[in-house]
Amino acid sequence: MIGHIELLFKKLDPRAIIPYYIYEGDSGLDLCSLHEYIIQPGECTMVETGLSAEIISHGDLTKFTFEIQVRPRSGLAMNEGITIINSPATIDSNFRGHWRLPLTKITNGEYKLEAGERFAQAVVCPIFSTPMISIQEVEELNSSDRGEQGFGSTGKGGLSKW
Repeated sequence: MIGHIELLFKKLDPRAIIPYYIYEGDSGLDLCSLHEYIIQPGECTMVETGLSAEIISHGDLTKFTFEIQVRPRSGLAMNEGITIINSPATIDSNFRGHWRLPLTKITNGEYKLEAGERFAQAVVCPIFSTPMISIQEVEELNSSDRGEQGFGSTGKGGLSKW
């Protein structure tokens, strides 16, 4: 075994629900709302989970830093237009505060998020940070095939040159 990750959750409120996987092999742990909220179109609503957490790595994984990326649930996004404003939201490994997430509704009409309802998914992700990354200022960057072409530069379709 290479190692493993422990996620330790602290309930900041007895009503908080410890995140869980629905199916074996899922990448995202479901997060549940602590309170009831009315999510309005175009407005930011900070949704509380009632949780804080710690990430502990063991074995060879201690060489890496980890973060939690929090993403919208696909069903809420598709069916109700509910998303996380800064998606994916980042919860750094050294953060021990309350997990609160900024939700909004991008379609018409309000949405009632129930207390205890699953509203987001938390995914544990390895990240490269110090000392694995060296940051330097340079006068010039190496050229690439893509260059400065950005937004929409690859066109429509899904054709790949690979």
